[in-house]
Amino acid sequence: MPHLTRTAFLGLVATMMIAGPSLGAEGIETPNYEVLASETTGAVPDETIELRRYGPMIVAEVTVMASNRDEASSKGFRPLADYIFGRNAPGGTISMTAPVTTTPATSGEGEKIAMTAPVTTAPTESDDGRYTVRFMMPSKYTMETLPEPLDPEVRLSRIPARILVTLRFVGERSPERVAAAEKAILTYLEETGLEPSGPFAAAGYDGPDTPISEKRWEVQRPVVSADPVTP
Repeated sequence: MPHLTRTAFLGLVATMMIAGPSLGAEGIETPNYEVLASETTGAVPDETIELRRYGPMIVAEVTVMASNRDEASSKGFRPLADYIFGRNAPGGTISMTAPVTTTPATSGEGEKIAMTAPVTTAPTESDDGRYTVRFMMPSKYTMETLPEPLDPEVRLSRIPARILVTLRFVGERSPERVAAAEKAILTYLEETGLEPSGPFAAAGYDGPDTPISEKRWEVQRPVVSADPVTP
């Protein structure tokens, strides 16, 4: 049974688009990936499973106590948003890559960092109700060039390259839709012989101003092999 600590890639508050491999329609950077294989699920029209190879990335993260994904995202937003909007070691200002619909109060003395997407929530190795909320850093930065967070709760971490099986859907991210997507991915893994290397993740690409009927989501699961076996 999966543990309950969860990890969220927090895309902050902006109008975000699913667009691979690297830029959304409004210039918001998304994780760089290569599509290795794709297959229509047959369960819902236009829902497609993709096998993707992602490159490494750097994230800013903070750990919070929460009872569910939504609460974790809400609690984790403020400290990460403060870091993105300038509550960090003083430096130059970087132009935002997307309109910001909600701007938290910040010190205004540090470096502003461009928006990215998506928001992703995944269980990890603990069972104590903690969530780690993560926001991908723009690819132009390295660990050496990113400004240091002033908040000691905010950490910078490297995420290695990995292979993910993903399924997209549009609309409400209900428990039923997430469960159906997870079931479809499990079937795909069984049919292809791919071996999971971690738990499921639920990723969101749109900001709070996007109508629920238009919100874009993905369910993801990391796997060991990049080469699917034909059933």
